[in-house]
Amino acid sequence: MSDESQLQVRPKGSDLSLSASKARSSLIARGRRDAGTLAGPSSLVEEDKRSKPAGICNKCGECKALVFARCVCASCCNALDEQWAGSTATDWVLVAFRGPEPPRMKGIYTRSDNVSCVWEGFIEGDLSREELERAISTDSSWLPLVYVYSKTTYAHMKTHWATCNPPDSLCIGPMTIDEFTQGDNGGDYPNPWPHGRAGMHDAFPFIRPATPQEIVHHSVSISGYS
Repeated sequence: MSDESQLQVRPKGSDLSLSASKARSSLIARGRRDAGTLAGPSSLVEEDKRSKPAGICNKCGECKALVFARCVCASCCNALDEQWAGSTATDWVLVAFRGPEPPRMKGIYTRSDNVSCVWEGFIEGDLSREELERAISTDSSWLPLVYVYSKTTYAHMKTHWATCNPPDSLCIGPMTIDEFTQGDNGGDYPNPWPHGRAGMHDAFPFIRPATPQEIVHHSVSISGYS
């Protein structure tokens, strides 16, 4: 049989041509899928690196990937979620210092470290409430301030906690001695760590639901600004 006759012996030539075309399309699609599978993980890693820059977490002071607000690591972010992600509160406070707190670094004490040391001294009985009251009456500038965020959600508060640079208009004054001495043992103020806390070093800044008195105080303060 000649080459010419071999070429002519084919059932329904148009159908075969269509089948060959489909086969080529299938192979091309498969090749693209395989290429995507091979390139996918490394591409995702590179994209992840670009979207999550490494740096000093402004909460724990460790050099890690900053996964939230470009300033907080995954561990600190997850720790806050464990405390409040399920909360339905709509009025919150951020207890923090005026202006951004510098990153934690080994061997350098921040304002948060200093207050945490005093707090720990009180909890362990090395410092009495009377001694605290005298110290605060002389100078309360070392205490963190209370900032009230009304009509907001935990998702928004998480960002405020991360960047920790609230406007002065939301401030209702320094942390009270009643809240300071209450710690996380229960009292008139909501516990900032309802699911427990690792240690004193991570005390500030913190968030918690606002009390009715704080909301009223905030409303009065806002009316004064307007």
